[in-house]
Formats: sequence, structure tokens, C-alpha cells
Amino acid sequence: MTQRRIALCLALPLLLLAGQSQAICLDNLQATTPDKRFEVIKDQDGKSTGVVRDLATGLMWTQCPVGYQLDATFGLFCEATDGETTSFDWQTALSTAQGTVQGKTGWRVPNIKELMSLVERACYNPAINTTVFPLDNQIGRYWTSTPLETNPTGENAGRIWVVDFLAGQAAGIPYDDPDKAYLRLVRDDDTASAP
Repeated sequence: MTQRRIALCLALPLLLLAGQSQAICLDNLQATTPDKRFEVIKDQDGKSTGVVRDLATGLMWTQCPVGYQLDATFGLFCEATDGETTSFDWQTALSTAQGTVQGKTGWRVPNIKELMSLVERACYNPAINTTVFPLDNQIGRYWTSTPLETNPTGENAGRIWVVDFLAGQAAGIPYDDPDKAYLRLVRDDDTASAP
């Protein structure tokens, strides 16, 4: 019995890491989104509330994409919430962002500049700080609220910026693209100006 417990204790960290995406980072580049840049908001028991404060930009972010939550046991990865939609078309993303998270309103779809500020330029697969924003399989495109500028010939009409966190690149896709994208919410930090 004791050997089984020891084996389980030794295997548990490996099992947890197997489900979590591990970024490939280049050692010769300085991290652009280090852990110290973020404050994970905790509840009275010291567990994450699922909200992160970006100390560099003054924005509040959801740790997991919409439709996901931190795993209840360890808070190490994002898992799908039963019955919740996990990827969205653009119009649905905009209307979904109108809800309440952790008792706060004012959540919205980030603009391209805001979402690109989360890209970790020293890493890829995924290109995001996975300590602060834990991922399981939610690597891919995330919606922004920013339409591409339409040039005089009409090019880019109806296209919206997305950020692909696989490589940390932005691209424009049609707002009615049948391939859906993930959604991470942002809001202004209402404590930033408090004394």
C-alpha cells in the first residue's frame, strides 16, 4: 500500500504536466511577459479567482478562455466547463463578453493592441505565459474587437484581427469565418487609480 502511494505521489506531477501545454522558449531571449508582471487575484483561501491583473498595462484578464475554468484541484490548467461553448464566431464573442466575471462587469473583447500585449515573444507553442495563463488545448486563434482597416479598393472589408497564440502572430480573418476562435476577456482595472 505504501509503495502505491509513493508511486502515485511521484507520478502525479508528471500526469499534471502531461495535460498542460509547455511552451518552447528560447533561452537567449528575455521574457516579454514575466510572471512578476502579473498579479493573480486570489480569494480568501488563497486560490485563484480566475482573474489576473497586468501590472504593466493596468488591465484585468480572465486566466482561462470563456467556457473554461481553472481545474478545481490544483488550478494548474484550464478545463472545459460542462455545457459551455468554448469557441465562438465573432458576433457571438461580442455578445458573450457582456457578462459578469467574479462579480465584476465591464468585461469586453480585447482590441488587437491589448491582446498582443499578452504574447510572449521568447516562446512559441504557445506564445503566452503559461504560468499566469494556463492552457491545456486552447492554443490557437483568439478574437479581438478590432476590424482591419479597409483600403480604397475594399480589401480587408469585413475582416477582424485575431491573435494566434501558437506562434504569437496576428492575422485578419472574415468576421463570419466558419472556423471559430477562442475568447479571452479583458476589463479596465478599477483599483488602478485608487489611493
